[in-house]
Amino acid sequence: MIRSAQRSLSLLVSFLFLLSISQAQNVEEKQMSLVVKKTATWCSNCGSWGWQWFKDLIDETEGDAFSIALHSTSSQLKPPNNLDGAILAHFTGNGGFPTFFVNGVSGSSYSGLVNAVDAASGQAPVAGIGMITGYENDVLSVQGKVEFFQPFEGEIFVGYYIIEDSLVHSQTAQGANAIHRYVLLDALEGKPFGNSMTVDVQSGQTLVFPATQPYAGLAVDRSSILGVIWTFDNGKYSYLNSWLESVVEGPLSSVSAMDDLFSGSQIFPNPASAGSSLRISLPAGLEGSLDLEILHQDGRIIDQQVRLIQEHQISMTVPKTILPGTYFVRLRQGTAMHTFPLSVTR
Repeated sequence: MIRSAQRSLSLLVSFLFLLSISQAQNVEEKQMSLVVKKTATWCSNCGSWGWQWFKDLIDETEGDAFSIALHSTSSQLKPPNNLDGAILAHFTGNGGFPTFFVNGVSGSSYSGLVNAVDAASGQAPVAGIGMITGYENDVLSVQGKVEFFQPFEGEIFVGYYIIEDSLVHSQTAQGANAIHRYVLLDALEGKPFGNSMTVDVQSGQTLVFPATQPYAGLAVDRSSILGVIWTFDNGKYSYLNSWLESVVEGPLSSVSAMDDLFSGSQIFPNPASAGSSLRISLPAGLEGSLDLEILHQDGRIIDQQVRLIQEHQISMTVPKTILPGTYFVRLRQGTAMHTFPLSVTR
């Protein structure tokens, strides 16, 4: 039985949603490792022997590990929201620059890192994750399905991370046009470890984790989403498994299916002014309450509200302190979500 901390949707909506994604997301029954290089653009060792180690690890552990470069401490490619600090705080053996980790544990030799990946690849996974992605109108969406291969009880988190490969940027010891591999740019929805569920599951059970975020200017042809399953116990996040999926231009199929639940929805007035009241019309099939969020273009949540659906519509107030510009209004109900662009004028 799954005990979710998230607001549940009606049984009919949940069934239709799970049915719509059941064939769209394949979950590999394979234990993958996560190799993290703690690095910085100013670091000479990161651009010399650390650069070569990372290049060789990508090639030598292909098929058994996903390697990412996590820039930290005033690096010009440091991700926002102190993402590096939040993640590295839960890793063991956090040293200087560069430091390499396999599944959250540092290694001091190249052969030791490869051996750690080899050892993990021979283990039977507790769970795995499959994803489908979509990028349309500067909005990045991910739908992840977690499947359990062994019984598990506890709290899990699923985080989604934007990864860009072959990013051209300066690097000490490499020059002004260094080609950076698999750089971690951001965490979706600004959450270092994603969303959580407390579960008590048997082998074969699945969970659904959606996420969406405005993200302008994404280099789709070089971008992927890394989905990571973390466990959380005694105040510590620990790595469980992961998967990497390319970002696909266009709508996300399963989210589009969920958008059908919001078919015909409209938000007005749009444009709106700070402090004004918005009304969102909804189809007759939606009942109960909705979680509403106003997001900045960079994905930051500006305001959160919960509203009860009455006579097929809800109302919300634009914060008085909001500045003129383009924002997004995101509706959530259980695993369903829908995003409207919103223009705010003076």
